[in-house]
Amino acid sequence: MAAELSKDGVDPSCFPKSVIRIHAAFNASNTSIDDLLRLIRAEPKLEELLVVLANAALFGAGAKRVTEVRGAVSQLGRPIIRAAAVSFAIQRMKEELRLRSIAAPLTELWRTSWAVACISQVIARRTKIKSEEAFCTGLLHGIGYLYIMARSVGKSTALGADLLGDELIGRTHPSVGKAALGKWGAGKDMANAVNDQHLHNRNVRSRDQADLTDILIVSIALAAELKEAEPRGVLSNGINSFQTLEMTAEDCAKTLKHAEYQLGSLHRLLHC
Repeated sequence: MAAELSKDGVDPSCFPKSVIRIHAAFNASNTSIDDLLRLIRAEPKLEELLVVLANAALFGAGAKRVTEVRGAVSQLGRPIIRAAAVSFAIQRMKEELRLRSIAAPLTELWRTSWAVACISQVIARRTKIKSEEAFCTGLLHGIGYLYIMARSVGKSTALGADLLGDELIGRTHPSVGKAALGKWGAGKDMANAVNDQHLHNRNVRSRDQADLTDILIVSIALAAELKEAEPRGVLSNGINSFQTLEMTAEDCAKTLKHAEYQLGSLHRLLHC
């Protein structure tokens, strides 16, 4: 499937066409801010989402409230907009009649992606990696899942009912995600991090050498713990990136608390 995606690109039947157009606009060197705004305004719910995010403390909202999408685009920046467009796509896909059979795993993917994104942003502050890059990588880490789930609808498949927990998809989705991000013009560091998100046996390095992949690996592990009731016990054994990031049990607990607060604020803003 990764080879198919690399050759043919993202299947437009799997994603809202507006999201495909927005990503194509980002890849075009001659896209103006007005061109981008016109594409965003074609989707009122995406426009609303960006304004909401621009007013979130998570993205450095100031005292002055952002009320229109031009201000939101200026404040958020293109990487966040690209990631938010994919989150919007997941929400849209859940509402489509032909995709109703995968609505539950799409919802779970949406929630998990936001959790990984918030945790990634917090952990990035321990490193030289930009927090917005880490956030976007976390939000897009499951793009391979999204593609596979959408392609599985209506086809004879050996996939189990629990799509997010399916072992085959778990092994396959990172490479599919890398192919999708490459096709959409995402940076190599982000694409490689998504591809290597299960590489728990990476070489241990000093914290100043920690990269986007280390952040994503740890964030996915912590996001899994976020679903558990307290007291939580993070299973960091065998995941070398915890050592590279010098994440102690106390650090993990503080990170989860902070991310939990951010997620609560986001859910209130997004009414979900």
